[in-house]
Amino acid sequence: MNATSVRKRSLSVGLASALCLFVFGVPISQIQAETVPNIQGGNEQREPGGTRGNDCTAGEAPLTALLPGTSTPGLTTAASPTFFFYLPENSAEGAEFVLYDEKSEAIYEKQVTVPTTEGVVSISIPTDPEVPELKVESNYYWTFALVCDYDDRATDEYVQGQIQRVELSPDLTTEIENATVRDRVALYADAGIWYDTLTTLAQLRRENPTDPLLERNWVDLLQSVGLDKIAREPLL
Repeated sequence: MNATSVRKRSLSVGLASALCLFVFGVPISQIQAETVPNIQGGNEQREPGGTRGNDCTAGEAPLTALLPGTSTPGLTTAASPTFFFYLPENSAEGAEFVLYDEKSEAIYEKQVTVPTTEGVVSISIPTDPEVPELKVESNYYWTFALVCDYDDRATDEYVQGQIQRVELSPDLTTEIENATVRDRVALYADAGIWYDTLTTLAQLRRENPTDPLLERNWVDLLQSVGLDKIAREPLL
């Protein structure tokens, strides 16, 4: 078995064994961070809570945030993280992403044009002096709205969630820095770092769109948190 085969097998086995962290909430021993109470008084909402107006989407699966689906914030090590959303086939006029700090003050807002075809899209917080970086051990809240009609925002379909930046132990930081990009996926998953796991795996899939192992790991990751309906949707 050559080195490439060993590396691919390591990624597959390592990720598969780590997925239970997102399902069962196993404590994360490598992270030195304290859970911050939920802000806005609510949990993550991966799908729209109900029809609030005109429906501008079609298909079996609704607008969905790619989240672990727990009442605690998804974790990241990134100062400027990336967020992922499944968009159904739609006739929306656009979308709006807003990131709030612990005081419920908006620190970043972005309006985007969205594709009309279904698939997974991402929004990254820019590395910009005018956009505050996420602080370690601080809890942030975000919303993503699919805008059906800019003249009637009551018709928006929206999802919301929480994110917390954490600091890894020195040993784990060194291990991740020395690992290949493929192996980082399993390391982040093993540590329970949802956003970094998803972002790193998405990067690999975009760079290697025909790699069946990466596709299988992506499907396994989403299915491990109950996102079966959108697990095989394309990355746009």
